[in-house]
Amino acid sequence: MKTYSGFFGRVPMMQHSLSGLVQWGNHNSIGNPALDAQDRSIFKFVGEIDDLWRHGASMGQLRGIADKLHRVLETHFLYEERMLAGIGYPDLAKHAAEHHEILEDLASIRQHMDDGHGLHSGYAGLRLSNFILGVTVGHVANTDNDYCRYIMEEKARESTGCA
Repeated sequence: MKTYSGFFGRVPMMQHSLSGLVQWGNHNSIGNPALDAQDRSIFKFVGEIDDLWRHGASMGQLRGIADKLHRVLETHFLYEERMLAGIGYPDLAKHAAEHHEILEDLASIRQHMDDGHGLHSGYAGLRLSNFILGVTVGHVANTDNDYCRYIMEEKARESTGCA
């Protein structure tokens, strides 16, 4: 069994599922039911990808989930960017650029899966796992909070009459 020996001692890594560590919760909610549902579905990929990787999925299976993830992210990002444009979010260009970068990263992973380049399915699964962690913990749980703060501040200004 693979173990990581570091600050916290020896941890049997294969006994811990990423889906047990990274889960959707109310703390992730932005208060928009459509976006929350989309984010919830993105978080489900953590478990799906982790399960495939842990159980020795083939390159074809990994490519299939990477393609599905691409469709979900592309649809979600488009929806989110339209919503942000509709509310006049001042950092929309920066946010959309991050979406573009995320999709480019996934395209690179998918391309490497197609090309081979000596890439075996274990490594491809690890790259895909790292990618989905970046999307969920990095983008959804952190970057999306920037526009949530903006929305809350705007609502507060509107309700108090302060500008």
